[in-house]
Amino acid sequence: MLPCDANSPIAERSTPPAFDTDATRIPCPVGMETQAKRPAGDDQVLQRIAALLDLISRVSSISSPENACKTLANEIKLRYGVEYVVVGLCNRANDRCEVVAISDIQQVDPNSELTLRATSAANECLARGSHGLWPPVDDDNRHALFAHRQLAQWLEDASVLSIPLLDAQHSTRGVCLLAGKRKLLASVELGSFLQAASTPLGSALGLIQRARGNRFDRLSFKLWEFCRTQPAKLVLLLAVLSVCGLLIPLQYQIACDCELQPVTRRFIAAPFDARLERNHVAPGDLVAAGQLLAKIDARDIQWELSGKRAESHRVAKELDGYVAAHESGKAEIAKLELERLQLTIDQLEEHASNLEVRSPLDGMVLMGDHSKLEGVPLEKGKTLFEIAPLDRMVIELEIPEDDVRFVQPGMRTQIRLAAFPMQPFEGTILRVHPRAELREHKNVFIAEVDCDNSNGQFRPGMRGSARIASVRRTVAWNWFHKAYAATLTWLGW
Repeated sequence: MLPCDANSPIAERSTPPAFDTDATRIPCPVGMETQAKRPAGDDQVLQRIAALLDLISRVSSISSPENACKTLANEIKLRYGVEYVVVGLCNRANDRCEVVAISDIQQVDPNSELTLRATSAANECLARGSHGLWPPVDDDNRHALFAHRQLAQWLEDASVLSIPLLDAQHSTRGVCLLAGKRKLLASVELGSFLQAASTPLGSALGLIQRARGNRFDRLSFKLWEFCRTQPAKLVLLLAVLSVCGLLIPLQYQIACDCELQPVTRRFIAAPFDARLERNHVAPGDLVAAGQLLAKIDARDIQWELSGKRAESHRVAKELDGYVAAHESGKAEIAKLELERLQLTIDQLEEHASNLEVRSPLDGMVLMGDHSKLEGVPLEKGKTLFEIAPLDRMVIELEIPEDDVRFVQPGMRTQIRLAAFPMQPFEGTILRVHPRAELREHKNVFIAEVDCDNSNGQFRPGMRGSARIASVRRTVAWNWFHKAYAATLTWLGW
């Protein structure tokens, strides 16, 4: 270690001069002991120089500024036995100093009381532009030490020493704070060592910061460092296995809703306007072909038929009179009127002969409960009954529009009805309707699956869900092709 010159002009100035690497005498900082003693021998000087070089080499050999600051803080504490050593790095963006290392602390908590107070003291040293010591040894060096005093009081009246770390261009790269006993911090040996190490350490930190490059370079370096660890290798292995798993080909399963419908259905409507005399069946009844379903009241028809026959007889008499009187014009009009009445009579007679509504086929009555409508007039064309045989059913699959291109007749499907949740049914797609339908506000294509209902357990209108085993694609395609298509649509492609 180079000796401190007691007669240096630094004793008369508040700001210490720059460190002269060619001189063999190093001035003491203001606030240190003014009477420096020359080392006892050259061995002691060489030991100090060797210690300084060893510290600089340790710091310079570390590629991370944070780790370099941690090494610096731990080495100084280990060599001089102070209570705390805090190292902060300067941020050139806003000329602020941020604490990155505290001796014997692996991870610095930015919200801890010690870190906040040390940051204030480091920024105070940065604004001061020179070293600072609290309590000061003279009144000339009491300015800009308020944060130092607060930190010393929080540490239970310990002394605080701050040294700026300058590079070769005299730019501040960091701040080193030491907290401990006053006698130790004011010693000539510690002051001379820190003053001599300020410029080399500041230059080393500056080189390390420049070597790290921009944020992308730092991120790449951290990623590379992480990849060399054992957890990273495990994560990489899991990632490779996951990618391999995504490339496994699997059948694409299309999920859709389904509904049971009868294969054949017949709708029976009112043949003409009349009153319902009696209803003979109810929904759920099994009927045979030709079985009586309902009977229409004939009274209104008979009354109208009698009236038309009487009117027809009157017109026939008038026609005979016009013929006898040789009134051909009136006779022709009466003849046409008579024909009209005869057609009406024929129609009423046909209605009177078809007063019974019968089933056109064997099946079950699905709709048509008119037990409370007996005697109520019926409108022509109004649906009275719906009848369908239930021995064969068809399952209508509601395929989403974006999946219909993957569905072909002959594909296998698994169906699970809400009425039988524990009994899945297997089926094969018979046909796919060429035209889309709107069901429950969704545009879907209907695919039909034949279903045997010989045991009669299925009922029309039952709903459920189905999964169609479609084309074979990779797992990645099965999971992400819809998200990819949605992204392209959102981007307007």
